[in-house]
Amino acid sequence: MPLVLVSRSKKVSDNLLISIMMGLPTIIAANLDVPDCPPARLNPDDVEIQHLESSFDIGHFDVQVTVLAGDYERRTENADARSDQISLELLKFLYPGMTCFCFLFFGKCSFKARTKE
Repeated sequence: MPLVLVSRSKKVSDNLLISIMMGLPTIIAANLDVPDCPPARLNPDDVEIQHLESSFDIGHFDVQVTVLAGDYERRTENADARSDQISLELLKFLYPGMTCFCFLFFGKCSFKARTKE
């Protein structure tokens, strides 16, 4: 289950941020899915999105997307292409002159969710 952390500059309105965050699960799932590796399969419901913002942030990009995801060889072997495609898809939301990046971090991880009965 990828965890996606999103930050923004003051140029990005709340409405634009919401649009981006609503689109990210589909974008991330499509670009990190590994069809021939069942444990690395993803759909949009598998992607968690969090907005990070602080008055202490120093950012040089208008939209900053950091993705923490499981380390599967078939996923990481073309990480640059995956990051590039995600950032290209982010550009579709932005206005001329706005900037974005996608930082992919793959590592050993574990995720367990629980529901209290």
